[in-house]
Amino acid sequence: YSGMTTNGTVELTHAVAEALHALDGITVSVDGLKDDHNRQRRPFRSDIDPYDTTIAFIEAVQDLGLHDKIHVQGAFPDHLLNPEYVSRFMRTFLEMGISKVVYGCIHPTDAIRKPNSSYLKYLTVPSFRNEPCCKYRIGSVYSVDPSNTIRDAVWNWAGAELGTLDSEPSAIHARQLAMISEGFPCLKDDKCMACPVIGACWGGCVNGVTLINGRPSLFCDQKALMDKVAE
Repeated sequence: YSGMTTNGTVELTHAVAEALHALDGITVSVDGLKDDHNRQRRPFRSDIDPYDTTIAFIEAVQDLGLHDKIHVQGAFPDHLLNPEYVSRFMRTFLEMGISKVVYGCIHPTDAIRKPNSSYLKYLTVPSFRNEPCCKYRIGSVYSVDPSNTIRDAVWNWAGAELGTLDSEPSAIHARQLAMISEGFPCLKDDKCMACPVIGACWGGCVNGVTLINGRPSLFCDQKALMDKVAE
């Protein structure tokens, strides 16, 4: 048996669609009805609605003709585990033509109210990060899809094509270097590029690129980092 569990926020590209066709089952996690799901799965951007995104993914998978492979997996806090709520939840997906629906309980993630707040602290506090973000380590991890296309596995699946199994290693290497130069935030930040100790931090983790608007220097305490290097 091969399957995947997702919250449905993955981009449904051609390559992803091919992978879904090869699976035996596709489990989509939905933590309750709209308001409750969104409370549990708070987005890091205000223009994203997690519940609507997940429902749109389910509908798109149905449009691919993979209706029978979809399983919906619900997880609710204790106060929502009552017959009325569960009935409304299950009816939502039954009306969509999905009969494989299960549910259970979950402990609400109320401890962290601001997504990515730990990342800002990580970037702001001067500390040595002598290697660039893992997304920019040449040749560390590759993936190959059924069409023999090689992708950089630590990038988003879409647009991460490096070549095929028939490509020259040097061509794959060159393509990956080009992707780094196009996307690495600190390489586009004039203040970072002028920083005499850029090799001590490399602009932090690229997972926070949206949060920092691609400008690591806005949050970096350069003087404190220079003092730390001088030690």
